[in-house]
Amino acid sequence: MSLLPRTLAYEQSKRKSRDVLSFLRTSVYSTESLLGQVMRIKHRSTVHNTLVRLEQAGLIRRAPIRSAMAFVTLWGITSEGQQLATPSGEEASPLTFNISKVSVSRLEHYLSLQQIRITAEAFGWTEFVYCDREARANPDRAESKYNVRPDLTALDPHGRRVAIECELSLKSPARYKENIIPGHIRHINAEEYDYVLWITKTPEDQQTLHQSLTARIQELREFERLHLSRTFTDYKMFQFANLETWLKPQLVVLSNGGQH
Repeated sequence: MSLLPRTLAYEQSKRKSRDVLSFLRTSVYSTESLLGQVMRIKHRSTVHNTLVRLEQAGLIRRAPIRSAMAFVTLWGITSEGQQLATPSGEEASPLTFNISKVSVSRLEHYLSLQQIRITAEAFGWTEFVYCDREARANPDRAESKYNVRPDLTALDPHGRRVAIECELSLKSPARYKENIIPGHIRHINAEEYDYVLWITKTPEDQQTLHQSLTARIQELREFERLHLSRTFTDYKMFQFANLETWLKPQLVVLSNGGQH
C-alpha cells in the first residue's frame, strides 16, 4: 500500500488539531458544530472523533451546560492545550475552560461572536480580539460612560481595524444616542479603530437598527453634539450586516452612512 494516503491523513489530522487549538487559544470554549466549521469538516462523526482524540490527549475537555432551550456540550482548552497552541517565543495564555465560569445568559451571544469570527476569517479577516476578555485581563483601565467597549475588534481584508457589535437584541434609542454613538465616535477620532460594524440577528433587525442610528445621528448633529474629527471617503464609518447573510456573498453596508 502506498504511504501517500497515510501521510496525507496524518497531515490532515495535524491540521485539524492545530486549527482547533489555535481557535480555542483565544475563544477558550466552543461547540462541536462551530469547531467543525473551524476544521472545515461537515461530517459530524469525523468532527466528534477528532475532538475526542484531543480530549484523550488532555488538550481539551468537555462539559454540558443548560442553555435557554436545551443542554449544550461545550469543548474547551486545557492548560496543556494552551501550551501546545502557543507560538514559539510567546507566553502561554492562562485561560482554560471552566464550565462554572460560563455565563448561561451570555452563551448565545458569545457563540454568535464565534460564528462571526469563523465566517469572517474564511473571507480574509484576521486578528480577532474578544474585548470583554481583554477588559477583564486589564481591570485597571479607566472607564467612563463614553468609553464603550465593542464585542470584537478585527482587521478586515483591507487592513482596517474594525469594531464589531453583535446586536442580538436592540438597545433603547436613548442609549444609542447618549452613550453608544458618542462613545464609538470618541474611539474613531482617537484612531483606535476605523469603523464600526453592527451585526444583528435578522435582516429586519438590521433595517430597524439602521433607521434608528440614522435618526439618532441626525439628532446629535442638530444639537451640535456630533464631534467627528475624521473624514471617510472610501468606506463607511458605520456599517451593517446580519447573521443570516453575513458575508453571503458580501457585507451589506449603509449606503449613505460614510459622513455621519
